[in-house]
Amino acid sequence: MGRIVFPKERVRMHRLLLACLGGIPLFLPTMSHAGPATAVETLPDEAAECRHLLTLCEAVRTRRQAIQERETKAERKSQQQSKKEHQAEKVLTQWEKASRNSHAAPDKAVLRAEKYQQVTEEESHAVHQQVHAESVHDEKVQEYEERLRAANKVAAKIRAKHATMPACFERCGDVLNLEELR
Repeated sequence: MGRIVFPKERVRMHRLLLACLGGIPLFLPTMSHAGPATAVETLPDEAAECRHLLTLCEAVRTRRQAIQERETKAERKSQQQSKKEHQAEKVLTQWEKASRNSHAAPDKAVLRAEKYQQVTEEESHAVHQQVHAESVHDEKVQEYEERLRAANKVAAKIRAKHATMPACFERCGDVLNLEELR
C-alpha cells in the first residue's frame, strides 16, 4: 500500500532535501571533485561553458539577494533594539528613583527591582542574539565573496579559451567584472 503524503508534509520533505543539498556543489559527475574554475577545462563547448557560468552567476545573485534581505532585517531589529534600550533606561531610572525614596512601599520596590532584573536579562539575551546574527551574516558575506571570485575566475578561464568574449558574459554583467575580461 502506498503512503499518503499531504501537501504540507511534501513541502517539509522538499525543504529538508534542499537543506541537505544546500552545501553540495551539484556539477556533472566527472567534475564532482574539481573546483568551478578547473571544471571549465572539461566542458565540451562554448554553450556548456556558458551554462556553467550562468549557473554560477545565478548562485551569486541569489546569495547577494539573501544578504540584502538579512541586512534589511538586521536594520529593523537594530531599530527595535534601540527602542527596547530606551525602555530599559526608563525602567532603570524609575528603579533608581524608587530605591532612593525610602518612604516607598516595600512591595513597589520589590516589583520595580524584579522589573529591572527582567529588563537587564532581556537586554543581555538581545546582545547575545545580535552577536550570533552578526557572525552568521559574516559567514554569508564570506560565502558570497567566494562565489563571486569563483564566477570571475571561471569567466577569465572561458575568456582565455575564446578569441572574442562569449555573448553569455553580458547576461552576467551584474556579477562579473567585464572591464577586466575585455
